[in-house]
Amino acid sequence: MFGFRSTMNPQQKGPAKPRRRPVQSRSWQTSLAIQEALVRLLAGQDYAQVTIRAIVDLAGVGLGTFYEYFGSKEELAQVCLHLRAKRIVLAMDARLAQCRGESMAAIVDALIAVNVEHHRETPERWGPIYLLERHYSGRGAYQKMYARFVALWSRALLSAADAPQAAVVEEASVTLQAIVYGLISHACIDEGEGIDFSRLMRQLRGAAHGYLRTLGGTGQSRAP
Repeated sequence: MFGFRSTMNPQQKGPAKPRRRPVQSRSWQTSLAIQEALVRLLAGQDYAQVTIRAIVDLAGVGLGTFYEYFGSKEELAQVCLHLRAKRIVLAMDARLAQCRGESMAAIVDALIAVNVEHHRETPERWGPIYLLERHYSGRGAYQKMYARFVALWSRALLSAADAPQAAVVEEASVTLQAIVYGLISHACIDEGEGIDFSRLMRQLRGAAHGYLRTLGGTGQSRAP
């Protein structure tokens, strides 16, 4: 999930005052409860059918509280898409810090595992999110978030003991992100809670390692 553009008419407009930015723990919990309510509702119905009233009822907050944080259902969806993608990027970055200097294959496997684990607990909720993203993502926002993933893959490849030649790193990073995003999003949309994660891991690793073998020689090896 990489972005969201303003193409839908907001179901209901809230007050014009600036939205509250959740900076304290309790505020974050309220904001996250509202976000989670939207995601849970999307697992059972289309976005257009989800009402703000249903969201606040499930989140256990009042309508006024909703508008303290989000100006519309569309704005809420935008935040959900952005933060879910951001959490994966941050988790990948943290994992990379632990495995720098290992082999390229080991680093790629570690980052693939991070992506899979983020979907394992509630795969049925990810399918609707990916569908929402595909229908409403703006090109600019999509490219911006996609670039963050690609940049992370580039850092990962360059940090490997058997790093590839610099000339192919960008292409390899784009390809790896396409493999991971494509296979995981398809599994979530097509299989939902029935995803066979062992099979998905085999597919991801097989596709990624198969591609890496096409890169040819590597750059100068570095000791971990």
